[in-house]
Amino acid sequence: MYLSNITFAVSNQHIEYFEIFLKKEVLIFMKGNGLTNEIQTFKLLDKVDENSSNYSFQIFFDTMKDYEDFQADIFPEILRQVEILFSGHYGYFQTLLQKF
Repeated sequence: MYLSNITFAVSNQHIEYFEIFLKKEVLIFMKGNGLTNEIQTFKLLDKVDENSSNYSFQIFFDTMKDYEDFQADIFPEILRQVEILFSGHYGYFQTLLQKF
């Protein structure tokens, strides 16, 4: 099993809309893709910057192929939407973990 953890930092002035976007747009888009077996979202409680909030988007995959297909076909579209809606007001990093 593989876990892709994508953490977004979003400026505080945009957090309410980002939460709605993540829950209503991204989760609905992701649930129909057939590549993932579970998706979870979390708001990080630790503050790195007082002017932003952080959100973790955790996506579970059964195989590396599913993850690679997600990276090639789906994640670029999510980032495109984030850039259109939140340009200049977000940053992100992504980590891939493997269960052992």
